[in-house]
Amino acid sequence: MGFSFGEKQQILQSFPNIRIPFERKVNRKVANCDMFSIIPKGLKYFAWFCRYKTKCVCFFLKLFKKKQIQNITIKECSFHHELTAGKGTILYGTMFVKSQTNFFSIEDIFYFKGYNLEKHLFNRKLSIIEKLFRSFLNSINLNSNSILFGLPLFKKTYKEVENIINTVPYTPYCIQARSFQQRLLYNFHIKVKKTQSFYIKAKLKSDIYELYDNEDRFIDYAYIRDYKTSVLMNSLFRNIKENRNLDLIEESDDEEDFEDIDDTRYVDLKKKLEMECIYNLRFKKWTPIRKI
Repeated sequence: MGFSFGEKQQILQSFPNIRIPFERKVNRKVANCDMFSIIPKGLKYFAWFCRYKTKCVCFFLKLFKKKQIQNITIKECSFHHELTAGKGTILYGTMFVKSQTNFFSIEDIFYFKGYNLEKHLFNRKLSIIEKLFRSFLNSINLNSNSILFGLPLFKKTYKEVENIINTVPYTPYCIQARSFQQRLLYNFHIKVKKTQSFYIKAKLKSDIYELYDNEDRFIDYAYIRDYKTSVLMNSLFRNIKENRNLDLIEESDDEEDFEDIDDTRYVDLKKKLEMECIYNLRFKKWTPIRKI
């Protein structure tokens, strides 16, 4: 839903004046931080649940260089009407698209059901965000214009997020450190690992392989970048004669091949192998290179 210039000005007059905490870029670790988040790459927005022309809506206010509001839109999402009480509920975070679905990753909360939270420390805000998900937001994808809310992956130590940063289900932008005792934020530049090991399983369709971590959690699909990689994976997971001898491509299939129409005959769907993978920056995916 779009708005005229006059409508946008009217909406902005009702929007509270909010100061976003200063984000300090650092290249080394800082002491006394209680939480480390993997912030996704995307555009910064305020999400504002409020009443507009007698309706409960969620405005998305796009930010220019994280300060000035550049545009205002409405997207559909499933939420409890209590979020629009008083001045409403105001979230700050990153919007990104994954698998044709809009996501909003919450990084801060400034108002909750009309109450101003700007002076609250983040440990208190985090408990309110947990309450928000538990009782007031539903993770339902209503249509192509709707949006799903979530939190960036976070851990208690820098080392923990550094170890898993290449396995998160979104493109990372930075590692953000927070203290529960102050309002300063520290953003660390991400160093993407060039190689990492995963457990790999084959799917029935050719060149489709799933990547799992050491706790058997699905990470992503492997990127089979060329013929050489395809041959390597076939040799490990599939029983394909042509893969072993290219001359067999010209030979006709024997009678046994025609009689056996079981799709799983040529692939081992139960097999799981640990493999070293290399990261493809262009496609943001992992390519298997050797069996470990």
